[in-house]
Amino acid sequence: PTQALTSMQVIETKSYLVSSSTEHQFLTCSDTGNALVCKRQCGGDNDLVCPQGMTSSWRSTNVR
Repeated sequence: PTQALTSMQVIETKSYLVSSSTEHQFLTCSDTGNALVCKRQCGGDNDLVCPQGMTSSWRSTNVR
């Protein structure tokens, strides 16, 4: 390669009032000397979909 490349995996979590969602993102970054420029490999404007998950914060409990 003619440029130094860095691959990153990021888990982005968004929290809402009753649930939260996560997206596992993959990025490829190149060093321009004074900045790290990253491009998403999935999600966003890309045709590939990043792995996602969704959890609920509501819990059912037994009341006696």
